[in-house]
Amino acid sequence: MTVGDHVSSILLGDRPYIGYVYVLSFCMCLYVATQVSKAKILYYILALLFLIFLLIISARISLISIIIGVLAYFCYTKNRKKAGLIIITLCFFSVVMFSINPSLKKRFFISNTNYSLEQMIKFEPRYFIWSCANDIFFQNKSYFAGSGFVNINNELENCYVNRLDFADEKQQDFFVRSKFNTHNQFINFLLSSGVLMFLMFIIFFVLWLKLDYKSYYSFILLLSLILFCSVENVLTRQMGGELFALTLVFSTMISSKV
Repeated sequence: MTVGDHVSSILLGDRPYIGYVYVLSFCMCLYVATQVSKAKILYYILALLFLIFLLIISARISLISIIIGVLAYFCYTKNRKKAGLIIITLCFFSVVMFSINPSLKKRFFISNTNYSLEQMIKFEPRYFIWSCANDIFFQNKSYFAGSGFVNINNELENCYVNRLDFADEKQQDFFVRSKFNTHNQFINFLLSSGVLMFLMFIIFFVLWLKLDYKSYYSFILLLSLILFCSVENVLTRQMGGELFALTLVFSTMISSKV
């Protein structure tokens, strides 16, 4: 479950997208549990199951979203003891899962201590992807209109072919075969559609935050979506567009009841 194309076939979908579905489900289960008078325990159990699923599939950004969301609870509650107990429980549960799930440990840490910090950073594919995106942005100088989605993907492929700082030919061949896109919705808009679209996308989130920040559950839904967009081109896939829309609907629904 650590790396490899077989992971997507096992999960019946890409890990980041399946992970985000679990985050969305986790948050909504907790929210519904606060709204119903009966069967609260059922929704809490379901939320726990979705958290366990996240830990099993080792979806890093989704787990980080959960951690930040739990920490944000301090800002929304006056019951510090309850918030502290929740955080301690989460920490204990995480330590246990890291101990029994080797895939989770490998996804977050490099077990070989002989690697330098620079070498460990290069094990993350986005290091090369975002480095290439940075080079393309300043070389093209198409700041206003962008270069188009197809052109950017082609230029990224050329960058992978011509880079000289891959660890070895095997790693370079992996990037060339995979044809990685920008893996960041913000960067994708900046390169493909220009600065104006990039700023509009940021303004959209700022306005959304202004409307929904008073509700804890609306806030963590928004936060998880921003983190998701920071590591994936969410709106270039049908499933991503559907999840984006669902998050907006759920967040608006929750905030309207505050």
